[in-house]
Amino acid sequence: MILVALSSAGCAQPAPSTSPADDRIADDRELTRLFSNNTLYGSAWIEYYRPDGTSIFYSAKGTCPGTWKVESGMACFAYESFDKGMTNCFLIKRSGGLIVFVNPNDPKNGMVANKTVAGNPEHLTWTASSCRS
Repeated sequence: MILVALSSAGCAQPAPSTSPADDRIADDRELTRLFSNNTLYGSAWIEYYRPDGTSIFYSAKGTCPGTWKVESGMACFAYESFDKGMTNCFLIKRSGGLIVFVNPNDPKNGMVANKTVAGNPEHLTWTASSCRS
């Protein structure tokens, strides 16, 4: 789930205003628990994160396989179909019931997940990529 990728997929949005009371998740173990074997839902996207570090991103542009990892207090993502496969990392915050992805280089832009569900309830698969950048 990469900001550049999501911009081209029509999924990037202004990050909601955050205040010091918002909780940044900086602990690598806590970030891993947030993503591993969970599906996050945004307003125009769904992304499932397998425990093995692979992920699948779904939007109106198609289904895109990629990878995810947690590193130095940030969640990092790479998708061959987006941004030439470059890894992009985000600060992660909780804001109310939302998970906010903050681009450290452009904090006013990011993504918001409004729901987290355990497992892969959408049965997103890696068998074929239909992703269009």
